[in-house]
Amino acid sequence: MNATRPIRIIGLVGLLASAILYTTVSAVPAGTPQPPQTRIAEVVKAIAEANRGGNGDEIPAMADGLLQLTDGDRESLLLELVQYVAGHPGNESAMGTALLIDYYGFTDDEKIEALTPQIGIGDSRIQDAIWDVLGTVDRPEGARESVRRVQQLERLLLRTEPASPQEADSALREIDELSRDEIWWIRLYIAQLIRSHPDLGSDVAKRLRTDPDPRVRRAAGG
Repeated sequence: MNATRPIRIIGLVGLLASAILYTTVSAVPAGTPQPPQTRIAEVVKAIAEANRGGNGDEIPAMADGLLQLTDGDRESLLLELVQYVAGHPGNESAMGTALLIDYYGFTDDEKIEALTPQIGIGDSRIQDAIWDVLGTVDRPEGARESVRRVQQLERLLLRTEPASPQEADSALREIDELSRDEIWWIRLYIAQLIRSHPDLGSDVAKRLRTDPDPRVRRAAGG
């Protein structure tokens, strides 16, 4: 494994999505309705003020108005929330966004359907935000532990300094084990990782090309 270079899996779709979602307010013509990212910032600010002693009575109406900006498309709204927290690091933003996600009551299935197509697309901040949300999925049992292991693996692979032989061996073992995880979207992550960086495991790639889940097989090139 070449541990001296960071590994990033950035596709054209991810680049286009980032370009769209990171559009600044100044680029929006006067009189145009606020983009979701601007409205999210306002709701998160209101949540923070409520936590500091404000009444917060306006928050439900603001949150409902935010959903209307995506025409009621809950998947799009969840992606906007992930994009927001990725671009606004800090406990206050993270807490406010987490409370919003709880407020909308996104189900496990909604989180999986919205976020698994984005695994491996975008920079490390977006990936961290995606895995943080997937880590709240309660089914199947063990999802949080698998997500924790993926995040540890990503931190190692994204390091710019060389990995020690022991770290490299540990990463390869972790890739092999995670490629056998019962959770299909964990195997999907490994399939995309291996396809972009085949030096990390030809045997793993071969096995994933015959994975029981068609989404994993496609990601592995099967």
